[in-house]
Amino acid sequence: MSKFSFSNLPKIHFLSSESIRVIHEASIKLLEKIGVLVQGRDVLKLLVDAGCEVDARNRVKIPEYLVNECIKSTPSSVRIYSRDGKHDLNVEGDNVYFNPGSAAISILDSETE
Repeated sequence: MSKFSFSNLPKIHFLSSESIRVIHEASIKLLEKIGVLVQGRDVLKLLVDAGCEVDARNRVKIPEYLVNECIKSTPSSVRIYSRDGKHDLNVEGDNVYFNPGSAAISILDSETE
């Protein structure tokens, strides 16, 4: 079976650079001022050790410098491993990928609980 190439598809831009900047700045403000609720003890320790503030209700406030460090340290590609090792998928660049749900770690099934 031949492989399909999607690398020559035109790029679609839903947001302008200015819109992306505004969203990023608002996200930073939310993470710094309001924070996020974290329940896992190991994650709380990791975040405190990284420089985050945690209150008595486990609300974590993440400083801008930490968000920016994390963004800068993200890998340029991520490998999704197959069961047999023959069909691994290297997700990278501006390519389009169709995936049947390898990231669906929790599935809600209406027939079972």
